[in-house]
Order: sequence, then structure tokens, then C-alpha cells
Amino acid sequence: ARPHVKATLSGSEIIIDLFLPAASKSLGLAPGWRMYFIPAAAQHQQAAPTSTQAVPWSNAPLDLSALSAFDADIKLVAPALAYDKYRVDKPQLVMNLKDSVLTISQLSGKMFEGDFNMQSRLVAAETSTLSSRISVVNADIKRALFAAGDIDVADGNLQFTLNMATSGRSSLEMISALSGKGVMKVTEGVVEGFNLTAVSEKLKNLDNTLSFLSLLQTSMSGGKTRFSRLDGTFDIEKGVVRTNNILLLAKAGEGRASGVIDLPRWMLDIKTSFSLTEHSKAPPFGMHLSGSIDQPRRVFDIKRLQAYLLQRGVGTLLRKVSP
Repeated sequence: ARPHVKATLSGSEIIIDLFLPAASKSLGLAPGWRMYFIPAAAQHQQAAPTSTQAVPWSNAPLDLSALSAFDADIKLVAPALAYDKYRVDKPQLVMNLKDSVLTISQLSGKMFEGDFNMQSRLVAAETSTLSSRISVVNADIKRALFAAGDIDVADGNLQFTLNMATSGRSSLEMISALSGKGVMKVTEGVVEGFNLTAVSEKLKNLDNTLSFLSLLQTSMSGGKTRFSRLDGTFDIEKGVVRTNNILLLAKAGEGRASGVIDLPRWMLDIKTSFSLTEHSKAPPFGMHLSGSIDQPRRVFDIKRLQAYLLQRGVGTLLRKVSP
């Protein structure tokens, strides 16, 4: 019979990294890569992946043999659980391992100063299966370092839920079979990567169409925008995240986004449209993010706005020269 461990544990902060074997060996990840729960702003400072290491997934078989060595019933209370940059304070963990099936019926605590809850089930087999439910309520998104496509949500109050399931024999198969649904809502925050206020203010005092278009591209490639609401839902099928209802509401205007993030291929294709609150007659302008998740291309769609500005500029000039 297999050994059966039954324990209630308590103690000091637990750093999970110290107990994990090398990622490339146990989880089948490509060497040099690490796992991230949320794309982190800090990742932008890393070197771009080489052509031979374009994605963090690998066909190497998952090594979950340790889960068949024993059975266990474990409860854990500690000051904190820490993994990489992520930390759960005052965690409560209830975990059961039986016949190579690991069930986490409760992992709760404080994460990013909000309430964190997770339930998960992992069946270790030749083709392993994993299902999880994660929720984060009233978290400080500034601590979460949430970022995607060089556009960072730098501040705000975060509500987030994710239900997901997958199966596979390697990390690549696991991510390629991933399915699920998620909801994100951020209130009273700041997004870094573009400045809608600067665009709106310049349009109020338009004296040169070309200088405005230059400022538009500069403002939409950097700066900050404070917003009251940023939310949306997403679906995941075969590792591809799809959304068509991302909405950002700011004092200067609003933005809408839709697109896909292809996790197996580590690519994204997201289209956004921005309209300015104080310029209701001006047509919206767009921004298209595409390519690698780490370093996407950013292309602006300003044809309609450019035509509007040229027409407006000609009209202004005619009024100035008319008797």
C-alpha cells in the first residue's frame, strides 16, 4: 500500500520556488522560461525571445511521477505563500492527494491586498488533466503589475475571475487544449501606454493638422490615461483567448477593444478604437496591436480622423481669408 500522509501544518512564510524542481524538467517548459500567472510589466525589460525560443512551451513530457508515490490529506496555515513575484498572505490551504489525483479544495488568503480564492484538481496520468477556478476581489492592480502588449494597467481596483480546464502530456499540449471563461473589471485606475487627454486638448486648439497627427502618434505610444472603468470578458478555446467587449471609460474619451491572444503560438492580434468625449463630431481613431506577445507591433488607423481634420482645417482657413 502507498504511504498516506495526514498533517496540519503551520509555520513561517513558505517560498514555493525552493521546493520546485527545474521548470524545464518537471513542467516541460522551454529552458530559460518561467511561469507567470499574469503577464507582468517587469517582463518588458527582458531580452526578446530568440527565434529558437519563441514560446515558453515545450513538447517534453510532464514529470508528475511524485504524485503517485503517496496519498495525503494536508491542511496548511502560514503567514504567507510566495512564488516568484506572487504572494498570498495569511493563506489557508486544504489539499487531498489520492491515487495520483491532487485536489485543492481551498486555497484562500490575501493577494495584492485583495481576497484571493482558488480551487483546483489535477489528475496525473499519461495524459494529465487540470481544472481550476480562480477569483481575486478588490485587489490593488498596481501590485499585480498587469500588462499586455506594452499597455500597462498601472493602478486601480481589480475584480477578476477565471474558470479553466485542460489536458495533455506536455506543457505545449496543455496550453493548446486550454479552455475556459474569464471576467475582468478595474475601477478608478490608470493605464500607461497612451494619453487620451493630450490628444483631446490638442484638438481643442488645432492650428496645424500635421502637428496634431504627429502628436497623436506620440500620445498613443506613451503617457498615461486615468479612467473610471475598464472591463470585459473573455473566452478561451484551444489555448486561444478571445474578447470582443473590452471597454475603457475615461474623462477624455472611451476606448473599445476586441481580438485574440494565441497562447500556443505566443502571438496576439488586438484592434482598439478610441473616441473623444469633448469632440463628438470627430470620428474615432484606431490602434492595432499584432505579433509577439512580448513585443507586438503597434499600427495606427487615422484615415477617417485625418480626413476630418483636413476638412476642418480647410474650412478654418476659408473663414480666415473670407471678407
